[in-house]
Amino acid sequence: MKPARPVVQSGSLVASGAGTRLRFVTEPADRTLRGTVVFVHAFAEEMNKSRRMLADLGVALAKRGLITVLPDLYGTGDSAGEFREADWDTWRADIATTLEWIRSQGWNVTAMHGTRLGCILCAQVARDVRPGHLRTVFWHPVTDGQRFMAQFLRLRVAASVMTDRKESVSELKNRMQAGELVEVAGYELHAALVAQIEAARLDPLIDSGLGELHWMELVRDAASGSSASDAAVEAARAQAARLEICVRSRRGTSHCDRAFRRAPCPHARRDRRDRRASPRDNPFLRLRETSKAREVVEIIMMSHNTPPRVGNELAAGSRAEAGL
Repeated sequence: MKPARPVVQSGSLVASGAGTRLRFVTEPADRTLRGTVVFVHAFAEEMNKSRRMLADLGVALAKRGLITVLPDLYGTGDSAGEFREADWDTWRADIATTLEWIRSQGWNVTAMHGTRLGCILCAQVARDVRPGHLRTVFWHPVTDGQRFMAQFLRLRVAASVMTDRKESVSELKNRMQAGELVEVAGYELHAALVAQIEAARLDPLIDSGLGELHWMELVRDAASGSSASDAAVEAARAQAARLEICVRSRRGTSHCDRAFRRAPCPHARRDRRDRRASPRDNPFLRLRETSKAREVVEIIMMSHNTPPRVGNELAAGSRAEAGL
């Protein structure tokens, strides 16, 4: 067994627009590089709670010869600005600037990785900039910004139940529209940012520009799947992109859930070209449908405690490079 590669981690404050931005870079010490992965972090407290996971993922990828770059967007983390000053367009510009900086270093962007709301940011920048990356990884993506923001504002509403003055989501929005900053879970929001997030949707952004898409999320029941996943399958099928989904069940550890669904290419001849992987690929069930120039792959079954791996060597290689 080969010893793990030594890893070098560094952070730097880079002048960008209004103030500086922190970029945290993890790379193999021997400089034998296979590519670069850009991380786009989550929103508000979800960013803080997932930071350790992204740092661990960066180390794991660096040991495999990949550089990872995690920028703190304006008003977040250790970058300049306050959260109440941030807006969606500035965050998109921060990611685009990071991609430009990576190219200036002579590195190739081979993958982009989004977490939660960062998935929509990731997809929007990929559409606008077209960095030419080979794959995109989504961790439990937010698909509907309006629904996400309503859920976020309900944190404030729930907290108000313990006080004398109960609030509502509509009331909070009206106060922001009147120019007031509303604090939710320690983060001050303004009307412009809320409106920008509410207008964001993921499904229209799913196309071949994302490269090979790995969509990973937690659902209550693997057999029933996720409406978000279903919408993504339809969007990917319409664009003839390649889609790979792992759905991990939230259910107890007393049993494993198994399920599979088809994501057929509209041009495939199902009577001749449907192919299933060997049962030895378990705990995943795979369905592959190909046509002359198109292919759609979906993996949707995962047991309660099974690491994400597939027996097929090519698929395993893709997952290793994606950090899975």
